Amino acid sequence: RNVGQTSPGHGYGVFVHQSGYNTVTQNTFYRIPKAAINLYNRQTGYLVNTSLGGLAINASNADRFKYCRGNDISFNHIYDVMYDGADCGGIILYGTGYGNKINNNFLHDYSGLTTGVTMGIYLDDNSDGVEITNNIVARIGGSHWVNGAMLKGRDITLKNNIFYNTRSSSYGVISTMITRVAKWGMPQEQTHDFISTHNIVYEDRRVQNLYYHFGFNYKFTTIKEQNYNTYFLPSMPNIGFSTYTDDISGSGDRWHSVPFATHQQTMRDLGIEIDSNVSWANPKFKDPEKNDFSLISDSPALTLGFKP
Repeated sequence: RNVGQTSPGHGYGVFVHQSGYNTVTQNTFYRIPKAAINLYNRQTGYLVNTSLGGLAINASNADRFKYCRGNDISFNHIYDVMYDGADCGGIILYGTGYGNKINNNFLHDYSGLTTGVTMGIYLDDNSDGVEITNNIVARIGGSHWVNGAMLKGRDITLKNNIFYNTRSSSYGVISTMITRVAKWGMPQEQTHDFISTHNIVYEDRRVQNLYYHFGFNYKFTTIKEQNYNTYFLPSMPNIGFSTYTDDISGSGDRWHSVPFATHQQTMRDLGIEIDSNVSWANPKFKDPEKNDFSLISDSPALTLGFKP
């Protein structure tokens, strides 16, 4: 706690810099001006056309040199963070390699700066091959842009998580985004092969968009699998996205927000089935305001395979 006193807005509880196969587990983080845990690596674009130990690094082998990989972030308790930070989350990864795991963490009750961006779990640019499972994100917000999870990278799995009253903005409870692989102005990579299964989203106020996909292209496999989720919201939400090819074809950067069922049918027409097994009913937490997120025995989420 109380880190970053000499450098407001830049203090982290744990900062893992281009280092792999570390374990950060069973810690409590609070009263931290920015993220509790930050995993950092240089993005792929900065590695290409350089060399290490006489070995040339190119686009085909650059992933081998993203050394912030295989880290285990698990069973941490995180609250009252980001009080002097923005464009961050309780847990943030940036440019990381494959094999990082974010499991069984509890992030709750914090807000970033009102003019900034507040995330629960934030996979920033070019963070690939991350497994996000069994986490709880509850009661965050305070900024003009809030997501329970923001995901930028390839092969990301979001499974068996709870997002409770994240106070998410119009950009969605869960968002994916095109990702910078190097400095500004260089080509961007679309997040793809995203898996979202067996998650619970609970919001007691209207949420404009359940998911938001930035830089979405129906011709590209942003979504690999999305099924067996439980969504409980006051009204049927939309799916928001911006496209860099207008809908199925064409050109232009257009912003869309369409009913969930419309998006689902469009995907089905393209041979991609999303949320064919889904519940819109109350997941029946025992006492979430006292941080008891266990489910009563007849919860619809249990029927869909959620693992307590």
